[in-house]
Amino acid sequence: MAFDNFMKQLFKKISLNQAISGYSIGPREKQIDIVLQPREKVSKIEFLPSILKKKKHHYVIEFKSHGDVFKENDVAKTAMYKWGYCYTEKLPINLYKHLIGCMIITKKERWFTDAIQKGIFEKTKYQGIYKHAQGTIDYVIIINELKLLKENLGLLLNASNEKLKDVLHFMRTNHFIQNNILENYLYSKCFLLNESEDEELMAEVKKILQHKHEKSIRNAVNIIGLEKVIESVGLEKVIESVGLEKVIESVDDEEYLFKKVLNKIGKEKMKKMLSNQEDKK
Repeated sequence: MAFDNFMKQLFKKISLNQAISGYSIGPREKQIDIVLQPREKVSKIEFLPSILKKKKHHYVIEFKSHGDVFKENDVAKTAMYKWGYCYTEKLPINLYKHLIGCMIITKKERWFTDAIQKGIFEKTKYQGIYKHAQGTIDYVIIINELKLLKENLGLLLNASNEKLKDVLHFMRTNHFIQNNILENYLYSKCFLLNESEDEELMAEVKKILQHKHEKSIRNAVNIIGLEKVIESVGLEKVIESVGLEKVIESVDDEEYLFKKVLNKIGKEKMKKMLSNQEDKK
């Protein structure tokens, strides 16, 4: 869940808030992962591939993280979402050509490789980007196959661990660590990777986290959740960065976290803090 939330929030940021996550269609409120309309801001969007930056297009996007399985019927589901969006938005026929159904996948599955060999999906001029020969959907983007380019970084932050160590090295050595748009998500990603067993990946993570500061921890709490950040940097660091009140507000419904905070700060101080919160309401 943290990875999915990370992707959706990152997409909003790198699209300059032109993307909507959880767009509902139909009477049963089926939700599309991401709907994107670049509009006039398209020239300012830096970290998305050019095929996702056409000014007049409506992009209906489904995302599969490294923990998900990309199945054949996901293609049909994305097509359904594409035309469901068209119906919900009441797009006129002359705009159908601007409606793009796209799947963003971390890695290839065997059936997809077979489908390429059979000509069902075709390579484009962009490495890692395929189109459906019959047009059921428009594009499938394989994140792990994308080149290490600035325009791909918004997607490459969601690569699997094997690719990610190269992505982090590229971002660190090309000075993207301090980028205003990517910075918070880069640190949040590193917090999510805290317990990886890949030594090369963790070496890159540690080099990046050497530069972390309180602001990055505060933002990570909002992006990936309190629990993941505490697991990565420890409760004391989180309390120092976001404040005790923020921590208490966040753990109301999470018993294990509540006990962890209680053990750290003591029962009497916790009571006082909670009492102060009630007085403010």
